[in-house]
Amino acid sequence: MAEQAQSSGGDGQAIQTFQAQRVLTHSPAVKAVQEMYWRERASNKRGPPTPVASSSTTPQEAATAIPDLSTPTLVQPWSLQDHTASQLVAAEFGVDVNKQASVDEWLSAPVQTNKDVMAIVRNYHAKVIRPEMYHLVLQVETALGKLSDELFHTRQELAWMASDNRLQQKQHCALQIISSGWPQGMGPDGRAFMIGWMLQQVRKIRSFLEDRGHIDELSEDHTARWMNVFSVEPVTIPQGSEWWSGMTLLTFKSFDLRSAFLERFGGQGRLEITPPMKTAMAANPVNIDATEPDLWSECWNNIIWGTQYDLDQAEAAAFKEAKDHTAVSGKGINPGKTRRHWSNTLVHNDYYCPYPFPLDVCIVEQIAFCWDEYCQKVGKADECIGDLGVATFQGKPPLPTKEHEKKDASGDIAMGPPTTPPTKTVPRAAKSTAAPSKQKGKGRGS
Repeated sequence: MAEQAQSSGGDGQAIQTFQAQRVLTHSPAVKAVQEMYWRERASNKRGPPTPVASSSTTPQEAATAIPDLSTPTLVQPWSLQDHTASQLVAAEFGVDVNKQASVDEWLSAPVQTNKDVMAIVRNYHAKVIRPEMYHLVLQVETALGKLSDELFHTRQELAWMASDNRLQQKQHCALQIISSGWPQGMGPDGRAFMIGWMLQQVRKIRSFLEDRGHIDELSEDHTARWMNVFSVEPVTIPQGSEWWSGMTLLTFKSFDLRSAFLERFGGQGRLEITPPMKTAMAANPVNIDATEPDLWSECWNNIIWGTQYDLDQAEAAAFKEAKDHTAVSGKGINPGKTRRHWSNTLVHNDYYCPYPFPLDVCIVEQIAFCWDEYCQKVGKADECIGDLGVATFQGKPPLPTKEHEKKDASGDIAMGPPTTPPTKTVPRAAKSTAAPSKQKGKGRGS
């Protein structure tokens, strides 16, 4: 018990010493020295290489440079002098350190047992070594506080850049189309002629170019003039000297032009859901203040608008409050600095038309999926059957049969069971175009 009490008292004394030195290291003087160090590091950037360094394969100046020992350092070490360290240890043995003769007499006394050696070492560690280490550690602790603040600000900036990048991606997606199925031997020139012919079949694109003077009756056969409907030229990635990618990227100048092109040459989307999923989609929204009628609409709007709508609403409320305050104070509007975020007006947002193509939501009992793709996504490549064209409704499908094995006794190809269409079709979640007799709804941010 006595040893435990002594150990507890030693720990308390160590913590007390540690806290006392923490007050010293958090002083303005220590922070000023560290601030000089950070400023020196920020200003000491590597300059352009000299002709000597540029002519060699690797920079030679950095290896031969002599460090400047006069610059500030992050940590300022200090150590006790010999006579001070001796006085601190002697005081633990009851010696009057104010009398140098008493200290000298204690230093000249012989050590009798190992216990005496351990006591001296223990007191030297507690009174000399430990404070010196505390001083270094606490200076590092002070520096970590500044690093934590800098990392916090950097994380905020990166989060803002990520959200802004996401908005730009949504904007590009609203203007771009990836056309596929092109022969890989067909180069960009041949594809441009085909793309020009497709553009000529869309009346809205023709009107767009005619209104701006890009085409007329004499120049409507010029393929290059039809390319003015794009913000950039069609992009086709080469694959070797004579081969090209099977896809070509088209970037239109507006969402309406893209929609008109898709309406003429695009397909129709189909979303298959099971009855339990239909019930979940028709549930009430999670947010009690949501204006959407069901959970499906709420989730979709969150994907489309994200936090952009909340930011716009917050800015509008702040501006309204500042404007209302002018009626009382008689001064001008003082809304302050707005948040840094891009406007979302260039992204297509519409309650009645959130998709770039018609989408049918169909209720089915089971939904087929590609077995090999599923195995690859869950990391079970050894379970693949070797054919991405084989789908299954549940469980691993049988191995694909070769074509000559599919023939029956008569020599004909064996036919599979007939495909049964969905028994019920729910109303469309969204249509690409509103009915002509109804006024088209506006976007949430409009």
